Amino acid sequence: MSDLLESGGLRQVDIEPAYRRVARMIEEQIVAGRLKTGQLLPTEGELAE
Repeated sequence: MSDLLESGGLRQVDIEPAYRRVARMIEEQIVAGRLKTGQLLPTEGELAE
C-alpha cells in the first residue's frame, strides 16, 4: 500500500465541507482587499468560478 502512495498511484481526496471552502474564499478576498466594508458578497455563481 505504501508503494502505491509513494509512486503516486493514490491521491488524497479533499473532504473539506463546501461551507468552509466558501468561508475561506470570502476571507481570502477580504484579506486581499477585494471585498470592502459594506460591499455585497459575491453570488454563489461568482464563487463557483
